[in-house]
Amino acid sequence: WMKRGGRWQIVEADTSQFTDEQTLRHIEGEWVAALKNEDKAWLERTFADEYTTIGWNGKVRNKVEDIADTLSNIDTITTDDISDMKVRVYGDTAIIIGRLHLTGKDKNGAFNRNYIFTDLFIRRDGRWQIISTQTTLAAPDATAKK
Repeated sequence: WMKRGGRWQIVEADTSQFTDEQTLRHIEGEWVAALKNEDKAWLERTFADEYTTIGWNGKVRNKVEDIADTLSNIDTITTDDISDMKVRVYGDTAIIIGRLHLTGKDKNGAFNRNYIFTDLFIRRDGRWQIISTQTTLAAPDATAKK
């Protein structure tokens, strides 16, 4: 934008596409927001029909089960932080490995949880969908002071 003759005008636009890595990182951020906001439409649209999750507690759920579990969850997430993401794209398939730190409240009170996750994406009809995820509670840092 530039002001010319007292009016704002577009003088240049960036029409470059996001890279696959940028797009996938963005989807990961949207996913956390969708969980936090219980956004059923986002989950239904972004999870592939054959989506499978293996939760930190070892439970295996399909798309319908996972969305129902998410929407019935009484946990309140107050902060979320995704870090250490490694994105690998292989044509129309991508794998993301990273860490997720959540704080909030559940039926037992306040929680502070660290997870490691592996997410598998597939590109269909020009858009990325989540086909599988596995989440593991991270072991405490061995160098942390006790």
